[in-house]
Amino acid sequence: MHIRTIFLVIFASFFSDLYSQPQRVRFPLNNDILLAGHFGEPRQNHFHSGVDFKTFKEGLAVYAINDGFVSRIVVATYGYGLALYINHPDGFTSVYAHLSKFNTEIQNFIIKEMYDKKLNFIDTIFNDDKFTVKTGQIIGYSGNTGQSDGPHLHFEIRKTKTQNPLNPAGKFFNFLDNIPPELQNLYVFPICDNFVVPEYNNVKKYKIHKISENNYSLNGIITITGLFALGIEYLDRMDRSTNRFGAKRVRVFQDEKIIYDYVMEELVFEKQKNKNSVFDYYQLLYNKRHVHKLYVEPNNDLNVFEKVLNHGLIYIEPNRESKFKIVVIDFNGNESVLNFTIRGDFSHDYSKCNQMENVIKWNENYLFVFDDARIEIDSGTFFYDVPLRIEKKIKSGKSHYKIGEDYIFPKKSVCLCLYSADLNPQILNKAFIARNHNNKISYIKSEIHQSYICANSSLLGEFFVSFDTVPPLIRPKNFSAKTNLSNFSFFEFEISDNLSGIKNYNIYINDKWVLAEYEPKQNRLRYYFDENLPKSQKFTIKVVVEDSVGNVSEYKSEEMSF
Repeated sequence: MHIRTIFLVIFASFFSDLYSQPQRVRFPLNNDILLAGHFGEPRQNHFHSGVDFKTFKEGLAVYAINDGFVSRIVVATYGYGLALYINHPDGFTSVYAHLSKFNTEIQNFIIKEMYDKKLNFIDTIFNDDKFTVKTGQIIGYSGNTGQSDGPHLHFEIRKTKTQNPLNPAGKFFNFLDNIPPELQNLYVFPICDNFVVPEYNNVKKYKIHKISENNYSLNGIITITGLFALGIEYLDRMDRSTNRFGAKRVRVFQDEKIIYDYVMEELVFEKQKNKNSVFDYYQLLYNKRHVHKLYVEPNNDLNVFEKVLNHGLIYIEPNRESKFKIVVIDFNGNESVLNFTIRGDFSHDYSKCNQMENVIKWNENYLFVFDDARIEIDSGTFFYDVPLRIEKKIKSGKSHYKIGEDYIFPKKSVCLCLYSADLNPQILNKAFIARNHNNKISYIKSEIHQSYICANSSLLGEFFVSFDTVPPLIRPKNFSAKTNLSNFSFFEFEISDNLSGIKNYNIYINDKWVLAEYEPKQNRLRYYFDENLPKSQKFTIKVVVEDSVGNVSEYKSEEMSF
């Protein structure tokens, strides 16, 4: 055996023994095990559904963690990019995402499938006899495809039957982590009895002070009037990593009685939007802080709450005191504890709650009709009863509708239709509903229904009808008609769109379709040379790019040859 092969075998065995539980699974990589992301940590609008292994570069071999068969392969521009799924006989599925390519057998099969179907992206389900794999078999190579901010391997363990992602720490792997969570700030939310926070500038923040390695306290006793709820800001780190991770468990005790118990062990993809009900969206949007709300809003049906009393809402009678303890536990069992006391006060000004207008019930349907707009809100759109003010303004001759506040995060999309009969019919098919946030205009997929342009928005804010009449940009990057192609392996183009975004793209050699690879993070479109490129005769290359409202650009080269 070659000495390098012997070293890799010993290296892999060492890290498998050091980090993994005594099960028939191995790590999907051979390199040093460092995490960039953990299961369940809060992201922008979801919880992280796996673990991110740092690779620092692309092209590292990725291995099957156990025997099984390839059940699904995805090649996409966004999301997981190139991803591979393996079903294992014990009822679990492992997922390997953001790959740069698959192993030779799978790669050749997928390329043939994409050529046969003339598709630049694919999502294919396989039976158990197509691609069987053994523990430790190379299945692909690490990359940076899809929605990835840098080279890494996104890895998941799922229940095969439900496809629910599971926490892989403990049952499948152990990760080196001796650092308890760091508790930073305590938040007190004044709450109306319909779960509304009447004014966010009245939310109180208290600095948490560390008194020993994992024990924390506050300066003095907190005095509170009326109904309230708690929130906590914390971060967790692991050995040899500066990344920020989430907590596995958060528990709240009031006078030694558990009133809130959150355990992150399993996720349901269909319930991911509940993340911004667990973590305060206002603090994330305006202060870039992850504040864990230690209460549960009525329409939050996430499956992570072991026990919650009175939804986590708290009332302390005047002149009485309660002792509180908050325990934050990471995925390796390290825990940190905050102890503090709250005293009830005499008076409470309920005027802010009583004066709230336009409060809509979270479990009712609403239809708002205006002279040039319709707004539909289905039951279950919000997590709690929300004050929803709708304002119309005229800007540059256009109707702008402001629906609610940006910091109110919907669980379901709001349907908005704006009147379009007086719009120029020649460009009506280029119209869409746009959202304006901080003077940044974003496209929302829209449709024309009778005399209205309609869209479903997953965010609140300011909306108006806009147009995109500018076709995408196409520019050759690494060649011209006079380029000597003998040492080239691909053609590269820069493609971009100014507003609605790129929807479709195709490359043709002598008018014959060839497979294209698009990397939106770099506005890069490539064709890697294959047998479809005629090297013994002249040829032309054509690129056709379409944006989301149907504007099309076409580039065609001069005749070229090797």
